[in-house]
Amino acid sequence: MILLLLQIPHYVLKIVQSFWSVPSFKPSHSIQNRSSGGWLDSAYNYFSWAYSCLQFKKFYNEVELVTDTRGKEILIDLLELPYTNFTTHLDCLGSSDPDLWAIGKLHAYKLQDTPFIHADGDVIIWEPFSSSLEESDLIAQNVDQDFEFYHDTLSQIETHFTYIPKVMPKYLGKNNNEVFSINAGIIGGRRTDFFKHYVEEALLFIHKNGHHLDKIKKGKFNTIFEQYLFACIARSQNIKVNYFHNTPVNDYTEFVDITNIPKKSKYFHPVGLFKKEEHIARELEYRFRMDYPEHYFHIADLLTKRYI
Repeated sequence: MILLLLQIPHYVLKIVQSFWSVPSFKPSHSIQNRSSGGWLDSAYNYFSWAYSCLQFKKFYNEVELVTDTRGKEILIDLLELPYTNFTTHLDCLGSSDPDLWAIGKLHAYKLQDTPFIHADGDVIIWEPFSSSLEESDLIAQNVDQDFEFYHDTLSQIETHFTYIPKVMPKYLGKNNNEVFSINAGIIGGRRTDFFKHYVEEALLFIHKNGHHLDKIKKGKFNTIFEQYLFACIARSQNIKVNYFHNTPVNDYTEFVDITNIPKKSKYFHPVGLFKKEEHIARELEYRFRMDYPEHYFHIADLLTKRYI
């Protein structure tokens, strides 16, 4: 008698990336700007997007892109990135303020009807995520604990905004509040119903304070309506968030040491101002050229000819 062992399939969800092109092409002197994706130069932005997409395709069958028409022309038509599917839904953003760059991500979250992980275009992996993470109701990269910029921005919001979501606790100042948020380098999960509610709350938060946005540092507000509000709603609904990195981080340095990849680390995410550091950008370019020379020289040729 032959016994057939039934193998339980590994739970694999889809990867989603989003590219609202407008912030990448808006010149800005703000240190929080997303011109060139926040990189020193547009070349590194394109190298990062390509490297990220190609590495996700190594481990996941479905890697989808939510973008606008210009983004589609760049990432799909010119860079020829192998996304499984794409939509230009972000054309709906029209004249939305590009300083609120995370709005594009919110719309991408709201579109999802099946379990997903949304990954920023500067997140690069060298192994799939664990099945325990993939099977979670809610997923995020890590806990942001008591960062100074959260305190600064929440203080500005408390002073100038006329509408603050009820799930956000009253801000009492740095000595009275310890601020716990999440980092959305990756974000997602099985609870797509949660994301639809959360996105509606975030968009309402923005819309009802439209006349007050110029009174605060808008770049930092992205972390509040995308990351802090997510954490507050999850706590209010008693939904556990599982993290890729289980302990709170102090400065994100564990995500940017690309020289130790893939021996010590298999996850790279140059959060915020790390993209302004030349040695990180140069190392990213070098690794991309070594791993994907055909794609690298194709992008380099597009840059030389000023097609991108």
